[in-house]
Amino acid sequence: LEEIVGTARKREESLQDVPLVVNAITAEQISRSTIQGLADISLRTPGLNYEGYVSAGLSGGLVLRGLTNPQLTNRTQNVAVFYDGVYLPNQAMFDLGLADVERIEVLKGPQSALYGRNAFAGAVNYVSRRPTNEWRADAAATLGSDERLDWSLLLSGPLAPDRVLFKLGYATTGSDGTIANGHPVAAAGVRPGNRGNLGGWDNSTFSAGLAILPTENVEIDLGW
Repeated sequence: LEEIVGTARKREESLQDVPLVVNAITAEQISRSTIQGLADISLRTPGLNYEGYVSAGLSGGLVLRGLTNPQLTNRTQNVAVFYDGVYLPNQAMFDLGLADVERIEVLKGPQSALYGRNAFAGAVNYVSRRPTNEWRADAAATLGSDERLDWSLLLSGPLAPDRVLFKLGYATTGSDGTIANGHPVAAAGVRPGNRGNLGGWDNSTFSAGLAILPTENVEIDLGW
């Protein structure tokens, strides 16, 4: 079986050696499936549930093993979400898109010792792709009904081989939604109105990274 290396305990190690319950979804699994965001990840992770509640995810909530907040609109959740180790402080930042993600780790159960007090129910860690020492370009597109259009592009390579590496990525996804709004006065007094479908979205993701390796034992990583 292929070994999966994770960073659940702040260092790289095989997930078989980690004394925690960790579900990891890799970039290869994402590319070979229909995973588009956090809702799809929750469908593939036992014990994890995510609901965006509104199209932008501004009131979204993560629930692990049934431990939920008393208020769904509480901006501080009890499942902590991180991107490359940086804590994302409110719900509107949870569903980032997966264009530049190498791995997603879901840690179940209290993780406050490693991830702070907001990880009482668990933690979700996005791990982005690192810049590569070889030139690499990835592109993908999806076209569907109800104005569905997705496309993404990722470029990575060396500015100075073995010393300075970079990556640039952009992805966008959008749809008008699949639920018809049949209310006869849905657009009354509203411009431009809302007689179209419901449940749509329009999300974009930008990413950039720079890895500087001045010596064999020193690495400086910059990301945006």
